Amino acid sequence: LKPSWLELVGFLAQVLRSQRQAREREREDVRGQWGTLSGKKEEGSRETAVMLKAVYDYVTRTEEEEDKRLQGPSLDGKSELDPAPLNGDMYGVSITSLIRDVWKLATRTDSAVLRTTRVIVTFGVMWLTLGMQVFMMYEFRRLVSRSSVHSVRQLYSDYEQWMYEGKTTITENGFHRGMSGFFNPERFDDLPANLSKKKVCSLPLSQPDFFSCILFIWTSTILVDLREVHSYGRRMLFHTDTISALGDMLVEQDDRTVVLRGLTRELKGLLLMCVFLPRVVIDLLLLRIGSAWLLATADYREVLSGTIALEFILGLKTLIYMAYVPKRSKYETSHMLIPQRNSDTKCREYLGTFLSMAVVILWVDTYIFVFQSTLPQYKW
Repeated sequence: LKPSWLELVGFLAQVLRSQRQAREREREDVRGQWGTLSGKKEEGSRETAVMLKAVYDYVTRTEEEEDKRLQGPSLDGKSELDPAPLNGDMYGVSITSLIRDVWKLATRTDSAVLRTTRVIVTFGVMWLTLGMQVFMMYEFRRLVSRSSVHSVRQLYSDYEQWMYEGKTTITENGFHRGMSGFFNPERFDDLPANLSKKKVCSLPLSQPDFFSCILFIWTSTILVDLREVHSYGRRMLFHTDTISALGDMLVEQDDRTVVLRGLTRELKGLLLMCVFLPRVVIDLLLLRIGSAWLLATADYREVLSGTIALEFILGLKTLIYMAYVPKRSKYETSHMLIPQRNSDTKCREYLGTFLSMAVVILWVDTYIFVFQSTLPQYKW
């Protein structure tokens, strides 16, 4: 006979009740054994005692405490954010080297020559990475972007001159733009050899929806790096206490990690001028140069490959870090923790970041229709 739904529900309830009773019996047994061990003379190592205490806390944890742990922070309170390490790139290892090595020098707990040399070498490699990014952007603009901009301007100028039968005006860049009322659509089928329909229809501004998506992706890629700079800059320059003694910057933990306790005013200024501001400038230059070049690319395949090439320049900091930074420096970077300020678990914290998407969309539309100077006075 098939059991009814009520019998199945009753059976499941009985199983759950049995499991709960079994767990309660396990808790009582562990409490009794722990009390017996606590009454005896302490034996074994410190690690064994810590392990037994952790097992005791886990097993004897009540269901209410377990539910509270799984639910996380209350919506009416504040979320406790654990200290987190810096990202694994040249900026992260440079900040770590500066703070840890200066701290070691101040506390005289390691070789002064070794620590001084590491700070100089690490910052030298970081600035070499910055220099490579600036050089590649300059050469990219000189060798690729300028020629692409000139070619697309000339193509669109010839197209305007043909479609408007020579009745054009001259832009500030010296290219033709048709005068209102003289556009002749019938001439499109008779375009000359230097004005193929494929080239004209492949202009990014001829497909604004597709190009908007490409520009949105590129701007979002830059935004990831800018948000990282903003996060670390806010945590280290504003949320970290300003102290006077270099020896009090870090606190060592039992698990061989160090937690940032404070920074001197001089170190904060050095981080701002030598790390955070140059990184912001690089990101903004990449955004400008990349947007102009993507707009001047008269081939959709080159637009996609160009986006990847531009991201390669942005990711150079991680490439150099993974290829050349010693394992010891990587270890110290991942084991230096930066405190995070407790945040109110409210609407702003949960949804505020999504507002940046609206800002990026606004920037994309404004750049295409207002700010772009590749094809001024484009006839939409």
